[in-house]
Amino acid sequence: MLRSAQPCSALWVGGGLAVLLVVASPRPAAAADRELTYDLGLDLTVTLAAAGAVAVSELGKDRLGPGACRLCSRDGERDTLNAIDREARRALVFKPSAQETAHVLSTVLAGALPAAALGTNIAAARADDTASKARVGADALVVSEAVMLSLAVNQLTKFVVARERPYAHFRSPAERALLAKVDDNLSFYSGHTTLAFSSVGASATVLAMHGSKLAPLVLGAGLPLAALTGGLRIAADRHYLSDVLVGAAMGAAIGVFVPYLFHRPSLDGGPTAAPSPASFSLGGAF
Repeated sequence: MLRSAQPCSALWVGGGLAVLLVVASPRPAAAADRELTYDLGLDLTVTLAAAGAVAVSELGKDRLGPGACRLCSRDGERDTLNAIDREARRALVFKPSAQETAHVLSTVLAGALPAAALGTNIAAARADDTASKARVGADALVVSEAVMLSLAVNQLTKFVVARERPYAHFRSPAERALLAKVDDNLSFYSGHTTLAFSSVGASATVLAMHGSKLAPLVLGAGLPLAALTGGLRIAADRHYLSDVLVGAAMGAAIGVFVPYLFHRPSLDGGPTAAPSPASFSLGGAF
């Protein structure tokens, strides 16, 4: 039963994304010529601020991060880890000799998915003869904004919760003291999984709001790879099942709702950019 938990959870997340994308899609008559609402100055500022916060916190985590776990799942030396995470780890974790390989593969996937998603949106915008010159930059900005916000929320949560990673949790007390580092306490929730699901969700949502037939293809190809990314995080002993499930849910939710709530095409078919001097330079800025 536990071996099927990851695929089943991915199906729930994927089903939720599909439903949200049906809601997000514009009516067929207006799909092709409607473009996203955006404000270049505001959206670029939000994206860069989120990216900067993630970069600073990641590069400076040895100084800024928690020096000890707050969610340790131990009462003294008595293990209090919940049964679901314990059994999922037992079923899915790789042997120590293969854990680094799983870690590297998950990192490659987590990096490749945003690039592929963004590339798909850019290619779709360039291929659409009805799209304005600004659409390529606008779509790329909206996807990037959603992904960066999902990572910023994830990073803040990691620092606040300070959950001990499984590889550190199952060390002996002597090993924990000898090998301790800040990253040992950043398990909840999975950033790799968040990045993967937010990229797929944001890309597919933007495509759906344009009425593109590529949206289901992005989901069909992206969701299994995003789920595999999460599974490899467990196999690498970097995260528990609960870390991965929350990462998938949060990544998907932010990836879908940031474009849908803040960048839906205007109903009147009028200008889609906020009337500020910076906004009108979008076509030449990207």
